Amino acid sequence: MLNKVEHTQARLADEGARAVVGLLRYRILWSLSRPEARELTRAIATKPLPPAVRTVRTFGVRLEAIEALLAEGAVADVAAMADGLVESAPEEHLACVLLLKARAMFALAQTREDWLRAALPAMRVVIHFREKPEAAEALLLAGAAHEKCGLLAGAARLARECLRRDGLTTADERRARELLGRVTTPRGE
Repeated sequence: MLNKVEHTQARLADEGARAVVGLLRYRILWSLSRPEARELTRAIATKPLPPAVRTVRTFGVRLEAIEALLAEGAVADVAAMADGLVESAPEEHLACVLLLKARAMFALAQTREDWLRAALPAMRVVIHFREKPEAAEALLLAGAAHEKCGLLAGAARLARECLRRDGLTTADERRARELLGRVTTPRGE
């Protein structure tokens, strides 16, 4: 089947159709854990989709490749793409894109201003997409940024807000409790 996909992609004249078949090929390779998928990740992540084929599904595949790129440590590349992604993201993926931008900015941050700037797209997720699962991670990232800046009371408030969320994952609950433990001291000390 993969050979048919590759053959079809090579024969297509239409840029949009080639892009969609390329995304399909990437997803097949990725699902099979084939090394070729890793080789394609950067190309899929960095090449904008033609407007005619920019849908929730195609953008989602591209977003998966961008997440993989970030996981591989290409933080500066993801940060450079972030603003364009925010502008082109379908509403359904905007929370993920904003959080991705915040994570990349946080990873590159070196100063108080950098960390506070990284917290801004995270807080946009909290404000505009409060009910989405990404809001918990956004609260934690903003809390970590506050912690880095020495704003411990703000970090504690964000951790507590995260703990009050319904449907909090076990991992996010653990991270929120760890953050809260780092930024608060026992009473009387």
